[in-house]
Amino acid sequence: MIIFGTGSRVLSSSKLADADCPACGQKALSAHVYSKYFDLFWIPVFPYSKKAVIECSHCKFTGEEKEIPMMALGDVIELKQRTKTPAWLFVGSFLLAALISTVVYIGKTTSEENARNTALWLQEPKVNDHHIMLGENPEDPVYKYFVYRVDSLKGDSLILSMSDYVYRRVTDAEKAIKLQSKTPGYFGDQYIVAFNDLDKDDVKRVIRPD
Repeated sequence: MIIFGTGSRVLSSSKLADADCPACGQKALSAHVYSKYFDLFWIPVFPYSKKAVIECSHCKFTGEEKEIPMMALGDVIELKQRTKTPAWLFVGSFLLAALISTVVYIGKTTSEENARNTALWLQEPKVNDHHIMLGENPEDPVYKYFVYRVDSLKGDSLILSMSDYVYRRVTDAEKAIKLQSKTPGYFGDQYIVAFNDLDKDDVKRVIRPD
Protein backbone atom coordinates (compact mmCIF):
# COMPACT_ATOMS: atom_id res chain seq x y z
CA MET A 1 0.00 0.00 0.00
CA ILE A 2 1.36 3.41 -1.01
CA ILE A 3 0.94 6.09 1.66
CA PHE A 4 0.78 9.49 -0.01
CA GLY A 5 -0.08 12.66 1.89
CA THR A 6 0.94 16.16 2.86
CA GLY A 7 2.93 17.72 5.66
CA SER A 8 4.18 21.07 6.89
CA ARG A 9 7.31 22.33 8.60
CA VAL A 10 8.30 25.71 10.12
CA LEU A 11 11.34 27.05 8.26
CA SER A 12 12.03 30.30 10.13
CA SER A 13 10.67 32.47 12.95
CA SER A 14 11.11 36.04 14.14
CA LYS A 15 9.70 38.16 16.98
CA LEU A 16 7.60 41.20 16.02
CA ALA A 17 8.57 43.51 18.87
CA ASP A 18 6.63 46.60 17.74
CA ALA A 19 3.34 44.99 16.71
CA ASP A 20 0.27 44.59 18.90
CA CYS A 21 -1.64 41.31 18.96
CA PRO A 22 -5.01 41.76 17.19
CA ALA A 23 -6.68 39.67 19.91
CA CYS A 24 -5.21 40.81 23.24
CA GLY A 25 -3.26 43.96 22.36
CA GLN A 26 -0.02 42.71 23.91
CA LYS A 27 3.31 43.07 22.14
CA ALA A 28 3.94 39.36 22.15
CA LEU A 29 3.73 38.45 18.47
CA SER A 30 6.06 36.23 16.49
CA ALA A 31 6.04 35.44 12.81
CA HIS A 32 6.62 31.95 11.44
CA VAL A 33 7.25 30.95 7.84
CA TYR A 34 6.35 27.37 7.04
CA SER A 35 6.31 25.17 3.99
CA LYS A 36 3.65 22.69 2.94
CA TYR A 37 4.79 19.66 0.99
CA PHE A 38 3.67 16.38 -0.46
CA ASP A 39 5.13 13.28 1.14
CA LEU A 40 5.41 9.61 0.34
CA PHE A 41 5.66 7.26 3.31
CA TRP A 42 6.20 10.44 5.37
CA ILE A 43 9.27 11.36 3.31
CA PRO A 44 9.01 14.87 1.79
CA VAL A 45 8.78 14.69 -2.00
CA PHE A 46 8.41 18.33 -3.03
CA PRO A 47 6.99 21.54 -1.50
CA TYR A 48 3.96 23.21 -3.01
CA SER A 49 3.38 26.23 -0.77
CA LYS A 50 5.22 28.67 1.53
CA LYS A 51 3.16 30.77 3.93
CA ALA A 52 3.58 33.06 6.92
CA VAL A 53 1.53 33.10 10.12
CA ILE A 54 1.62 35.14 13.32
CA GLU A 55 1.33 33.78 16.84
CA CYS A 56 0.85 35.51 20.18
CA SER A 57 2.76 33.99 23.08
CA HIS A 58 0.42 35.74 25.55
CA CYS A 59 -3.06 34.70 24.39
CA LYS A 60 -2.06 31.98 21.91
CA PHE A 61 -3.81 33.75 19.02
CA THR A 62 -2.71 32.58 15.59
CA GLY A 63 -3.47 34.38 12.35
CA GLU A 64 -2.98 33.90 8.63
CA GLU A 65 -1.24 36.42 6.40
CA LYS A 66 -4.39 38.50 5.92
CA GLU A 67 -4.60 39.00 9.69
CA ILE A 68 -1.08 40.38 10.13
CA PRO A 69 -1.13 43.94 11.54
CA MET A 70 -0.02 46.63 9.06
CA MET A 71 2.80 47.63 11.43
CA ALA A 72 4.31 44.13 11.15
CA LEU A 73 3.43 43.34 7.53
CA GLY A 74 6.71 44.62 6.09
CA ASP A 75 8.82 42.57 8.53
CA VAL A 76 6.79 39.43 7.82
CA ILE A 77 7.10 39.86 4.03
CA GLU A 78 10.87 40.35 4.39
CA LEU A 79 11.14 37.23 6.57
CA LYS A 80 9.19 35.22 4.01
CA GLN A 81 11.33 36.45 1.12
CA ARG A 82 14.63 35.61 2.76
CA THR A 83 13.47 32.18 3.91
CA LYS A 84 14.79 29.68 1.41
CA THR A 85 13.24 26.31 0.70
CA PRO A 86 15.69 23.69 2.07
CA ALA A 87 16.95 20.90 -0.15
CA TRP A 88 15.72 18.20 2.24
CA LEU A 89 12.13 18.97 1.21
CA PHE A 90 13.02 17.44 -2.17
CA VAL A 91 14.66 14.30 -0.76
CA GLY A 92 11.72 12.13 -1.86
CA SER A 93 12.05 13.45 -5.42
CA PHE A 94 15.76 12.62 -5.40
CA LEU A 95 15.05 9.10 -4.13
CA LEU A 96 12.29 8.54 -6.70
CA ALA A 97 14.55 9.77 -9.50
CA ALA A 98 17.32 7.44 -8.32
CA LEU A 99 14.90 4.50 -8.12
CA ILE A 100 13.48 5.16 -11.59
CA SER A 101 16.99 5.52 -13.04
CA THR A 102 18.03 2.23 -11.45
CA VAL A 103 14.96 0.40 -12.78
CA VAL A 104 15.51 1.82 -16.28
CA TYR A 105 19.20 0.87 -16.17
CA ILE A 106 18.46 -2.68 -15.02
CA GLY A 107 15.73 -3.03 -17.64
CA LYS A 108 18.02 -1.77 -20.39
CA THR A 109 20.86 -4.02 -19.26
CA THR A 110 18.57 -7.05 -19.11
CA SER A 111 17.14 -6.27 -22.54
CA GLU A 112 20.61 -5.98 -24.06
CA GLU A 113 21.70 -9.23 -22.41
CA ASN A 114 18.59 -11.02 -23.71
CA ALA A 115 19.29 -9.75 -27.23
CA ARG A 116 22.90 -10.97 -27.09
CA ASN A 117 21.89 -14.39 -25.77
CA THR A 118 19.17 -14.75 -28.38
CA ALA A 119 21.57 -13.98 -31.22
CA LEU A 120 24.20 -16.36 -29.81
CA TRP A 121 21.83 -19.23 -29.03
CA LEU A 122 20.22 -19.03 -32.46
CA GLN A 123 23.65 -19.67 -33.95
CA GLU A 124 24.41 -22.45 -31.45
CA PRO A 125 21.07 -24.14 -30.68
CA LYS A 126 20.70 -26.76 -27.98
CA VAL A 127 18.03 -29.28 -27.08
CA ASN A 128 15.34 -27.76 -24.83
CA ASP A 129 15.89 -24.21 -26.08
CA HIS A 130 12.58 -22.35 -26.18
CA HIS A 131 11.95 -19.94 -29.04
CA ILE A 132 9.40 -17.16 -28.84
CA MET A 133 8.50 -16.34 -32.43
CA LEU A 134 6.43 -13.63 -34.02
CA GLY A 135 3.85 -15.09 -36.39
CA GLU A 136 0.42 -14.64 -37.92
CA ASN A 137 -2.70 -15.71 -36.07
CA PRO A 138 -5.78 -15.43 -38.32
CA GLU A 139 -8.12 -16.25 -35.44
CA ASP A 140 -6.94 -13.32 -33.32
CA PRO A 141 -4.19 -11.06 -34.74
CA VAL A 142 -3.56 -9.53 -31.31
CA TYR A 143 -2.19 -12.84 -30.07
CA LYS A 144 0.83 -13.31 -32.31
CA TYR A 145 3.69 -14.80 -30.26
CA PHE A 146 4.21 -18.55 -30.58
CA VAL A 147 6.39 -20.83 -28.46
CA TYR A 148 8.55 -23.60 -29.89
CA ARG A 149 10.84 -26.05 -28.13
CA VAL A 150 13.94 -27.60 -29.66
CA ASP A 151 13.43 -31.34 -29.18
CA SER A 152 16.48 -32.54 -31.07
CA LEU A 153 19.14 -31.61 -33.60
CA LYS A 154 19.61 -33.64 -36.77
CA GLY A 155 22.40 -32.45 -39.00
CA ASP A 156 21.42 -29.02 -40.27
CA SER A 157 17.83 -29.33 -39.09
CA LEU A 158 15.93 -28.68 -35.89
CA ILE A 159 13.10 -30.82 -34.59
CA LEU A 160 10.68 -28.35 -32.98
CA SER A 161 7.55 -28.84 -30.91
CA MET A 162 4.96 -26.09 -31.08
CA SER A 163 2.91 -25.01 -28.09
CA ASP A 164 -0.86 -24.95 -28.51
CA TYR A 165 -0.93 -21.55 -26.78
CA VAL A 166 -0.43 -18.14 -28.39
CA TYR A 167 0.47 -14.99 -26.49
CA ARG A 168 -0.13 -11.29 -26.78
CA ARG A 169 3.31 -10.16 -25.61
CA VAL A 170 6.79 -11.60 -25.43
CA THR A 171 6.74 -11.20 -21.65
CA ASP A 172 3.54 -13.27 -21.45
CA ALA A 173 5.23 -16.06 -23.38
CA GLU A 174 8.29 -15.85 -21.11
CA LYS A 175 6.12 -16.27 -18.02
CA ALA A 176 4.30 -19.21 -19.58
CA ILE A 177 7.56 -20.96 -20.45
CA LYS A 178 8.74 -20.66 -16.84
CA LEU A 179 5.45 -21.83 -15.35
CA GLN A 180 3.86 -24.19 -17.85
CA SER A 181 6.42 -25.52 -20.32
CA LYS A 182 6.93 -28.73 -18.33
CA THR A 183 3.19 -29.36 -18.05
CA PRO A 184 2.11 -32.43 -20.03
CA GLY A 185 0.26 -31.40 -23.17
CA TYR A 186 1.73 -27.91 -23.34
CA PHE A 187 3.58 -28.77 -26.55
CA GLY A 188 1.86 -30.45 -29.48
CA ASP A 189 2.86 -31.08 -33.07
CA GLN A 190 6.46 -31.46 -34.14
CA TYR A 191 8.09 -29.81 -37.14
CA ILE A 192 11.39 -30.29 -38.93
CA VAL A 193 12.99 -26.99 -39.89
CA ALA A 194 16.27 -26.60 -41.73
CA PHE A 195 18.53 -24.33 -39.71
CA ASN A 196 19.10 -22.03 -42.67
CA ASP A 197 15.35 -21.78 -43.28
CA LEU A 198 14.63 -20.59 -39.75
CA ASP A 199 13.56 -16.94 -39.93
CA LYS A 200 15.81 -15.63 -37.21
CA ASP A 201 14.35 -12.12 -37.41
CA ASP A 202 11.03 -13.50 -36.20
CA VAL A 203 12.62 -15.17 -33.16
CA LYS A 204 12.23 -12.48 -30.52
CA ARG A 205 13.61 -14.45 -27.58
CA VAL A 206 15.46 -17.64 -26.95
CA ILE A 207 15.16 -18.99 -23.44
CA ARG A 208 17.62 -21.64 -22.38
CA PRO A 209 16.43 -23.30 -19.14
CA ASP A 210 19.06 -23.84 -16.47
